Amino acid sequence: MPFLSAAAAACVVFLVTGAVALHQPRPYASSCCLPHERDALLVFKQAITSDPAGILASWPERDDHHRHEQHCCRWRGVRCSNKTGHVLELDLHD
Repeated sequence: MPFLSAAAAACVVFLVTGAVALHQPRPYASSCCLPHERDALLVFKQAITSDPAGILASWPERDDHHRHEQHCCRWRGVRCSNKTGHVLELDLHD
């Protein structure tokens, strides 16, 4: 399991509370990643101090604007709701 800093733990709380608070289905959920959740995941990635399994290597860098537009629900270890597109779970163990 990667080691988390306090900032990373705060991002996880943000993602979980955001996913729980917003249950409205979106018609485009399967084709789009919510920008604020994608941004939170990228901030979370920056705060990770160790990733021995290399799970986060498939995620783009925060300043990589071309890859930044990718659907974060397709990133390794990220599971999203099929109904809302919200991030539901991060599985970062190998």
